Amino acid sequence: MRSTVTRTKKRDRSTSKKKSPSRHSTLLPAFIFLIVVGGLITILYYLYIGSLSSIIRPHGDPTIMPANTVDQPRSEPVVRKKLLLLPPQPANRPTPPTTLKFYRLEQNFSQPVSLRKSFDHTLNRQQKAHEIIHLLTLSRALDLAPLPHRTRLLAAWFTASLITIDLSKELSRGAVNFGGRDEMLTISCLTNSFLENFPGYNALQILIEGEKRETLAGHIDISQPLHYQPSIKK
Repeated sequence: MRSTVTRTKKRDRSTSKKKSPSRHSTLLPAFIFLIVVGGLITILYYLYIGSLSSIIRPHGDPTIMPANTVDQPRSEPVVRKKLLLLPPQPANRPTPPTTLKFYRLEQNFSQPVSLRKSFDHTLNRQQKAHEIIHLLTLSRALDLAPLPHRTRLLAAWFTASLITIDLSKELSRGAVNFGGRDEMLTISCLTNSFLENFPGYNALQILIEGEKRETLAGHIDISQPLHYQPSIKK
């Protein structure tokens, strides 16, 4: 009787083991299902993103062509280069020479003599003024200096149409014994020598040691500006 019961229990156990499914066989379908669902979701996501990007950013040339130029071939824009025009470079030319015209006296004091001297370089206004005084006081054998020896130019001013020169005191000291004609010739040679070398000016004011004087030797008024003396022959 016990043996029968024991066999019956063993048979029931074996039968129950066969009928109960395992845990792995139950989870496998669910895992496969999740993989399939995830793949479908991924495919649908990429399809959606691709269609959305094509709507927002269409393919092709984004340039909008005018209606009347759609069928015409596109031409490349012409790029115009700006040429930098440089000023012409001055050639290394020698400076033009300067020629001064001045007046000295004949040996017998009868008439001024017109002379010229050329320099191989350009002189500015101050240099011209100093050279004129030097030429009018220079001792020569062929002609006489109209200004007393050692007369120096202290300063020269060029304002508007007036030239003002300041001469040293040797001018008045050397002209003490001048007669009326000698004084006239001295002033004429000095005035015309300056005005002919500075054509933009028409009057000359003479100062001696920075001051105006009435005359050089008591004959000709030099307190006012002096103008060109047409009595001198050119």
